[in-house]
Amino acid sequence: MKTSTLAGFTALAGFAIGTALPFPGGSRPRETAAEAPRRMVATERPWTAARLAPGDRMAGLAEKAASLDAAEWPAFFRAQLGSPEFSRLAARLWAESDPAGFWRWLREERDALLLDRFAEDLLHAWAQDEPDAAMAAVLEITDGKTGDLLRRRVVDTVLARDLAKGLELAAQAGDFNRFGWGPRDWMKTDPGAAVRGLAELPAHSDYHRFLDYALPIWVESDPHAALEWMKTARPLKGDEWLVGGFKAAAKADPQAALAAARSLEDPDDRETAIGGVLAGGTLTASALGEVLGKLSLDARARFAPDMIRALPRESPEDFAVAAEVVEIAPANRNVATAVENLAREWATRDWQGSWEWAASLTDAERSRRALASVARAAEREQVLSLASEVARLPASSLSDDLFRHLLQRLPEEERAAWIRSLPADRATWAETAAGGERE
Repeated sequence: MKTSTLAGFTALAGFAIGTALPFPGGSRPRETAAEAPRRMVATERPWTAARLAPGDRMAGLAEKAASLDAAEWPAFFRAQLGSPEFSRLAARLWAESDPAGFWRWLREERDALLLDRFAEDLLHAWAQDEPDAAMAAVLEITDGKTGDLLRRRVVDTVLARDLAKGLELAAQAGDFNRFGWGPRDWMKTDPGAAVRGLAELPAHSDYHRFLDYALPIWVESDPHAALEWMKTARPLKGDEWLVGGFKAAAKADPQAALAAARSLEDPDDRETAIGGVLAGGTLTASALGEVLGKLSLDARARFAPDMIRALPRESPEDFAVAAEVVEIAPANRNVATAVENLAREWATRDWQGSWEWAASLTDAERSRRALASVARAAEREQVLSLASEVARLPASSLSDDLFRHLLQRLPEEERAAWIRSLPADRATWAETAAGGERE
């Protein structure tokens, strides 16, 4: 048992209960005459004496734990299981005193509830002092769900203290059935080292996925160094860090990012990197069409939606650029969704302009979806204009959604009259789309 641990736990127990505890190392303030008998009772009675104050009982538990040898710990710990406070403190003390013995006892008990209750805290303490032993222990677990949880507990604990050692253990941990990833504090201390270490992990290591988050952090802190690394790194098939890294680099220096992306030797990696630059949304209007137009059809289909979403949408010029990009983007579901969102945002700023653009799209399906999206965004004062525009559209531009959005906005007293003004086939279509009956 570490002396500092004993002192820390006794002090923590006192503050948690709200009762002052003896100060370690002889630093206790001078006690009053009234306090002396209470101290003597605590000294003379067993640490479990009912007359002791709660804080003194927890301090006594810690003092008792300090005197235990390895063989005495199991019985002592089992005696505390009925108390949430004492069992938790005892678990932390045992974990720091003899983590291997505590782990062995938990495994031998074959009680999933005990393992679930104490294993994570035990491994957190064990991994800080003996990371290799802690990892070796959890690698023996055969239950998939428990193994996933506890291997990650060990790796994450070590990563927070020692990046190189944590990545070494991550390589040993294998893959996971349950795995979540995202930004982590351990990436921020030395993002360059984090990126290089993550990139060297085996292909089967799920921790490799943290590259998607670590690389943009490095780009933000040192874009030149990160770009130089990206020019020579060899991504695994399907790696998304190439997109995220070049997207972040484009926001810092779009021309340097584009030049670096174009310098990659592998054609697939090169197109992926260029797609990341496009997704950054920072290239000039003239460069956007030129760069996107030189990509393969597959690459354009993959990156056009991200590019459309990333484009600024504030001024009429911004929407004009977006309209040009849409025209050279191949048709697929993701592009169609991006076009719908663009149409809706455009309509909130310039309803008439967005309607004219949506009606002019050469791809019929894309035009229908954009028109319906503009109709959905129409304000009350725009409804009559919308009704007139819809009546003049060619049949190829009409859709159920378009009729539905319009009729939901038309005043009820005008709805039937508008439907009657339509040619018979369109009137029937409008009624069907709206779920009503023709009068």
